[in-house]
Amino acid sequence: MPPLDHPLVALHFFHRALAVITALVAAGAVIAIARAGARGRVLQLAMGALGLMLVQVALGIWSVAGLLAVLPVSLHTLVAALLFASTVALQRWGALSVRRPVATYPVAGALP
Repeated sequence: MPPLDHPLVALHFFHRALAVITALVAAGAVIAIARAGARGRVLQLAMGALGLMLVQVALGIWSVAGLLAVLPVSLHTLVAALLFASTVALQRWGALSVRRPVATYPVAGALP
């Protein structure tokens, strides 16, 4: 662990630690989705999010190795946005694909 006495070092370390946590959560989510028997669009989106996570890691390594050049950093940011969008869509479509009983509430003035 690097000395965290300089704010930029602390920021870089936090970014990498958060990346590891995010990768573990993404992998765990894909495993849970696959084990739950998801198919079709939900499973494809989960696998796509995992693929984006792997691309994101590679772009992060390229960004550091390239001394934060514009191209890899820009692509890293773009893939981060795509990963976020895919997880939002996954949550939305996943929630829609789960069949839950719909609660019925009496409407005021309705006949039984």
